[in-house]
Amino acid sequence: MIIAVILQLILAAIGLVLSPILFLPDVSLNSAIPSALAAAGAWLGLANEVLPLATMLIVFGTILVVENTHFGYKVLKWIYQKIPGVN
Repeated sequence: MIIAVILQLILAAIGLVLSPILFLPDVSLNSAIPSALAAAGAWLGLANEVLPLATMLIVFGTILVVENTHFGYKVLKWIYQKIPGVN
């Protein structure tokens, strides 16, 4: 019950943040953008045969997650130590 309420609050907060964007009219892309994405996908597919790009991106993303988590831990620890009366 509590988890459901927390999830509903999070969903409402996301909806509140995104509400100005949702009132904007739909965006129509010109034909150059999708064709550029298709060309980039084809190029990455060819490069993936030589270099394992997908694996490299996964490793890079994992390193970023670990480093950001460690940085967040250090920031929270620093904030906790700044509270008066806490050693």
